[in-house]
Amino acid sequence: MSVPGLPSCHSQGLTEEEALASIAEAMRDYLAVAADLGAEAREQEV
Repeated sequence: MSVPGLPSCHSQGLTEEEALASIAEAMRDYLAVAADLGAEAREQEV
């Protein structure tokens, strides 16, 4: 499975239920990393 709105966010499972649980976890992890990276970013004026 993949999430079109989240580039490179992919997962898999042996059953549909397992795949859905796995992709949900992958999405949470993806968004947590994105939030951390956004928090580290700072504005710069040029």
